[in-house]
Amino acid sequence: MTNEDFFRKACETIWNQGDVSRVHEFYAENFQAHYPALGPSWGEGPDGIKGFVTLTRTAFPDYHETIEDVISSGDRVVARMTNRGTHRGPLPFAPSTGKSFEIVDIAICRIENEKIVEQWGLADLFTMLLQLGLIQPPLAT
Repeated sequence: MTNEDFFRKACETIWNQGDVSRVHEFYAENFQAHYPALGPSWGEGPDGIKGFVTLTRTAFPDYHETIEDVISSGDRVVARMTNRGTHRGPLPFAPSTGKSFEIVDIAICRIENEKIVEQWGLADLFTMLLQLGLIQPPLAT
């Protein structure tokens, strides 16, 4: 299986299906996430992934990532995705709004021995918060 195929399978199994029982198949014990806007909310290792997937899918039960583009070279996979969901459950900072979002997410994964060891990313959380009505757009000048 290529690293691109492996990444696609991990995305579908863990994030789209929400099958956290299979996290250890895809994420290394020493997994590290680097998402500046999310801070330490991912936690570390497979347990961190399980917690973050559970939090995400509790707040957005229909959460789905569509992979739009993939570039794979050596041990790195870079993906541009469209993430969607409907806010039906609580977030740590907000009750359910019932509104939907659609944002761009860029992820860069380092894969070793068919395990994701590190992941860097930047999701458009500002747009998500606007679409959910949790923040107001800045005033136009």
